[in-house]
Amino acid sequence: MEIENTLRIPVNLDVVWKIEKKLGQPCKLEIKKSCRETAFDISSGGIGIISKHFLPIGSRIEVAFSGEILGLKKYFRLKGEVRYCSALKQRNFRCGIKFINPPELYSAKFNDFKLASEKRHDPRMYLSD
Repeated sequence: MEIENTLRIPVNLDVVWKIEKKLGQPCKLEIKKSCRETAFDISSGGIGIISKHFLPIGSRIEVAFSGEILGLKKYFRLKGEVRYCSALKQRNFRCGIKFINPPELYSAKFNDFKLASEKRHDPRMYLSD
């Protein structure tokens, strides 16, 4: 499994995704059928979702979510590729989606979000006076 080297920020974010093109692998989902799920983390390079559907590795999907979390009133629609999909005990799947060529606006707003998120956490180490 490939490990992403970018900071992942935990979120509870509603997302809508759909399969971008016909899969060469068995999958019960139809092309262009939208599914509503919840994202558990986000990074500059991808997003983690909990899905009711198994997504084969390599599947191309489009993920849409509100830009409010990044300080925008628009929706982001980003193309991505499934990098992993593993079963959970609750009959759901934990899936990692790697964004394919995210727009510059997303990258810039995510960096602002990351900095704001880092400021909200307590420092790990205190320096003496």
